[in-house]
Amino acid sequence: MSMNSPMTNVAAFSPRNSDEHAHQQVAPTAPSVPGRTIAKKLPAILKAIVSRFKENEEEGYLYIDHAEENLKNQLIGVTEFEGVMVLKHGLIIDEDVNAPKGKLRLPDQTVIITEGAVVRAEIECKKLINLGKLEGGAKVRGLLVNYGVIEGDVEYGSLEVAGNASFRGRLLPLAD
Repeated sequence: MSMNSPMTNVAAFSPRNSDEHAHQQVAPTAPSVPGRTIAKKLPAILKAIVSRFKENEEEGYLYIDHAEENLKNQLIGVTEFEGVMVLKHGLIIDEDVNAPKGKLRLPDQTVIITEGAVVRAEIECKKLINLGKLEGGAKVRGLLVNYGVIEGDVEYGSLEVAGNASFRGRLLPLAD
């Protein structure tokens, strides 16, 4: 076993079954370093984040599978509306949506706000993946993934936040 291995082969003694446990693999204890916090769960968290996306080996990018998320609608270019826009399938928002008095309603679908997009509207959906900026509230019955900025009150079923994500407003978990 190499010196860089995360596991160290040590002899462990148990008075009951000393033969069974003679050579257990034991994870080394991380040293305490002043001014630093050990992030034991960080590798698992990063793995969960990356697993949200598919990997394109040829290009080296991570992507979201449109078929898996039932994404059949897309707003490209600046969009403005008032009232309620109800959509039957998932939605990708690629640029700005200016609807401060409007609401996007996709109760059983996924909404993706792409990097650089700014959405000024209320959103109601099953899953929201925010990579851009949402200026308005949201009610997300399932998973809210925020890697961007959300300004407004948000109700959510479950939450995943990473990177430089930020919230300005209230985060309210929905009752089970």
